[in-house]
Amino acid sequence: MKLPFSNYVKAHHISHAALSVGALVAAIIFFVVGAGIRLLVGPVSLGPLQQTLAGAIQTALPGITLAYDKAAIEWDREQDRVQLVVLGTRILDQDGKVVASAPKADIELAAAPFLRGQVAVQRITLVGVSFSLVHMKSGGIRLGAEGGRANDVYDRLSDVITAKGSSSSALKSFAVRDANLTLFDEVTGLNLTAPRANLSITARNDNSLATSFDSDVNLTGKPAPNPTHVKADLVLPSGNDPITGSATISHLDLAALSANAPLFRPLHLLALSTDLSTRFSIAPGGHISQTDFDLQSKGDIPFAWLAGKALHVRELRLMGHYDGVTKHLSLTEAVLNAREADLKFKGGADFVYANGELDSISADVAATHANLNMPGVLAGPVALQTAVFKGVYHAAANSFDIAQASIT
Repeated sequence: MKLPFSNYVKAHHISHAALSVGALVAAIIFFVVGAGIRLLVGPVSLGPLQQTLAGAIQTALPGITLAYDKAAIEWDREQDRVQLVVLGTRILDQDGKVVASAPKADIELAAAPFLRGQVAVQRITLVGVSFSLVHMKSGGIRLGAEGGRANDVYDRLSDVITAKGSSSSALKSFAVRDANLTLFDEVTGLNLTAPRANLSITARNDNSLATSFDSDVNLTGKPAPNPTHVKADLVLPSGNDPITGSATISHLDLAALSANAPLFRPLHLLALSTDLSTRFSIAPGGHISQTDFDLQSKGDIPFAWLAGKALHVRELRLMGHYDGVTKHLSLTEAVLNAREADLKFKGGADFVYANGELDSISADVAATHANLNMPGVLAGPVALQTAVFKGVYHAAANSFDIAQASIT
């Protein structure tokens, strides 16, 4: 069969078309490969688009100064993607002082405005940033070192994210990744360092903010062989409602915690490695109002009366609830599995504080199962069906007043 256009299309025409298509495909391949190689070498500057991006960042962060050296596109090997970044990033306070600095920040643009030819910043992530967070006695949070002048950078950032999608800003999330972070609590005196912290603030649909933190934490100022790890998620309400959240803490050294802050000094005798899971509610002002917890510990507790001079704890598990308003602790399940004692008990305690420090603990505990083998204290092994203890521990004197102690 002879096609009607066969007289016009010759073999050399097809050959030329194939060469043209092949040349175009080869050019595209070489361009993609060349661009990939260039991205592997290092960031590619945005050139004339830098001013447009600078304006978009400033629009996303009204009232906050985010300065940087240049904008570029780079291949992130850890994230395995090409992304928009700004290099040499700095956040300035109202006096022009640098309160946070980072080698770079990842910038994510909103898709819908971009399709309309507009540049709107939706997410900003500071990578490798170094900064300090201070929880002030007033309950607020500021960026900067302990004792430094108060600034409103954190509050402004929260306000900007809460107003997501408004005419003033499209920013939905602000985060830091692999941050060198210092945390100081003016209320408790707790001072922590987190060398590779991940922290984010993200807007929710109900105008509250979701905040997450995930990092190893140093209590002593130097790396530990088995570092404490903290993962926390909080919801910050837009009004005066309590802050709610959950946290998981692994490998917490209670002795190191006691040396870090005055509030925790009564724990100095407890050389225990502790894991803690908790859900909590924090009232305005920064005080815990309610919390449910599950605590597991192991280690040695000094006990001079024992022949071995210590209580060797294989497992201590405490599950219960703490009411921060009444300062009452209730234990719904408690188990002690030690070389010298095997106990199951429940009960409660009331905590009394004076000038921000622990003054006394009034305890009421009943054991439902007790096997004791305590050389130096008991002449031999003892098995008990029940045991009741009521008494008061005085922190300043490190002494007990026993109101009741009975066994059956």
